[in-house]
Amino acid sequence: MDNPASKRRHERHPVLYPADVKRLTKLVDTSVREAFSGTVVDISKAGLKLQLKELLYPKEQVHITVTQTRTEFGLSITAIVRWCQKVTGGYEAGVEFVNVEKIAQTSGGGNAGASEQPPTSA
Repeated sequence: MDNPASKRRHERHPVLYPADVKRLTKLVDTSVREAFSGTVVDISKAGLKLQLKELLYPKEQVHITVTQTRTEFGLSITAIVRWCQKVTGGYEAGVEFVNVEKIAQTSGGGNAGASEQPPTSA
């Protein structure tokens, strides 16, 4: 059996970042929550993996806001769900980035909503 990790285009980096997820695709089932929280558990140049309490559907478009308490910026991400599976305590989902923007945060860790260019290294 092939190892799926060997087929990945980009290296994954383990992280633990809180995230707010909002569905952009309107679903027929009105009992499904439109917005909820989750945790980013790994990230690459092309996508990320989320741990969630809610089921996401493949091909569903989502908006993810990632906040990082150790930095002055967060990420505003539009993504397509590529897979979602049931795990103990909820679900894990893999998403592929469509658009990623760096956002400024207030000192309390919240999203200030302003786009910002990444700092250049010296």
